Amino acid sequence: MTERMDVPDPASDAPGSTAGGGTVGGGTAGGAVTGASSARSEPQEGRGRLTVQIVGGAGEPERLMLLYREGAEGGRLYVKEWSSTGGDVPREYEVDPEDLYASLREAVRRGRRVTQELYRVRLWLDGVDV
Repeated sequence: MTERMDVPDPASDAPGSTAGGGTVGGGTAGGAVTGASSARSEPQEGRGRLTVQIVGGAGEPERLMLLYREGAEGGRLYVKEWSSTGGDVPREYEVDPEDLYASLREAVRRGRRVTQELYRVRLWLDGVDV
């Protein structure tokens, strides 16, 4: 099941799972459930998919998310997210690219380590295969 949501504060704890790392996102769902399937062909890293990890710290969970350019509606990104505070099943949702980028910038501003440079994320969001 995929839920449509806006990207909340990256410092907040959110339900997710512990498949190894960190992401942006969390908080409460902000929209309707869509019928997208979890079964998808996995594009190569940098070609339609980007992996971003936000390292936990100061009581905040570590998060890992896979971002997909395809699979969401209306120019949004499809996201699969795991969190160190959750179970084994990833949260799946759609997010506006600018909201995602703002959340990553905020995570960096708060001193959290993000595994992708913001410039590289910006290029990828603009459609450049990085």
